[in-house]
Amino acid sequence: MTNMALKAGVPRSTKSLNILKLVVSVQNQNLLIIIWDYGYLRYVYYQNELVDINSLQSYLLSTKMFSVTLLGDVMLGRLNPNKPRVDEQIIQYLKDSTLNIANLECVITGNATGLQQLQRKPKEFMCKHGGTTKQADLLRLLNIGCCNLANNHILDYGFEGVKETIQYLNELKIKWFGFGKNWEIAWKPRIVKLKSPAGCDLKMAIFGIADHFVEWKADTGPGINYFDINNFQNTEQNFNRARWQEIEYIQDEVKKVRSQVDLVTFSVHWGENFQNNVSRSRRDFAHALIDIGVDVVHGHSTHHVQGIEIYNGKLILYGCGEFINDYDVYEDLLQSVNASLGRNFRRFRSDLSFAYKLHIEKNVSNQTAAYLKRLDLLPIKIEHCAVTRLSQEDEDFEVIVQRMRKACHPFGTELREQDDLLVLAIT
Repeated sequence: MTNMALKAGVPRSTKSLNILKLVVSVQNQNLLIIIWDYGYLRYVYYQNELVDINSLQSYLLSTKMFSVTLLGDVMLGRLNPNKPRVDEQIIQYLKDSTLNIANLECVITGNATGLQQLQRKPKEFMCKHGGTTKQADLLRLLNIGCCNLANNHILDYGFEGVKETIQYLNELKIKWFGFGKNWEIAWKPRIVKLKSPAGCDLKMAIFGIADHFVEWKADTGPGINYFDINNFQNTEQNFNRARWQEIEYIQDEVKKVRSQVDLVTFSVHWGENFQNNVSRSRRDFAHALIDIGVDVVHGHSTHHVQGIEIYNGKLILYGCGEFINDYDVYEDLLQSVNASLGRNFRRFRSDLSFAYKLHIEKNVSNQTAAYLKRLDLLPIKIEHCAVTRLSQEDEDFEVIVQRMRKACHPFGTELREQDDLLVLAIT
């Protein structure tokens, strides 16, 4: 909490202090508040600061907090015919969020066998991702509010497959973006209003884009919102990333909505799989988005976590990793690729990831002011289509924590541990 009015004087002595510990509900979160009763003054320890209790009360009345949880790839499964399993603690963590956003990395259909008749892919060897409506009911359970469809798997089973997916999302009242019947529709952001009981609502514009496949890009016909981030040449190694587009076009699209919303988010499916380093072109592109008015870059695609950067007070998640998948099905494929390329993909630990909860503050009196305050990272593990929360007692907790710290180091991003979370202060 950075409001200077809340920084009260700290008692010089604990002599004659009466210390009272309370658990109170603030902004739908149970917080431990320690009150120092020092004469006529009372102090509370709130968000790592010692503040005057009267100032805190005034602050809480004048501001509203919203939480948006950003998730990585959601692939609902071919191995498990039933619903994937998710830890109850994770379910509650997501239910406590104002909004949850995920990259939907599969087609959803009510006819699992019918999927096989709709296969469409630029390269025959590519893996195809599909899930059933029975499995997709998990989206409702997880309180998923928005899904990015701009990725390299949404058209795995052709336009009939994506049509059925969109129909099912609409039935669940889950908003989607990044796909459209032509390029103009595909570029349109989804406007989401997050409601507050006090009437202080938060409006977000969410764009979805992908840097592959160019064959699937929306033009005069339907497709994904494609943008060639890396400006690769049309070579055999990069057959799906060709053609260059100006950043000025994106700037024009952002300008259209910037004055109508509090925050602008770009959900970006980008980069090569299994690469620890963030390419210079991706970092430059992320910075360019921030420079033209974007507040949050929600990156995904690499199948494992990548670093986090705070640039000009805005948030860039370069790679959110996986949230749920059935990639055990890739075991034989990965073993053969390992042998041919001399690489060990297992070392990237795509089974370990985070749920990224972004806390946003909006001032009641100044309806146009919204600030990114803090990012909480909840460690998770994926195993046999099941997602569990990692605690400090788990061996893999330290593995994923150290991987993220190392990934953040090039960007000067410092994370601190708080119980079973990693926490990043933004402002």
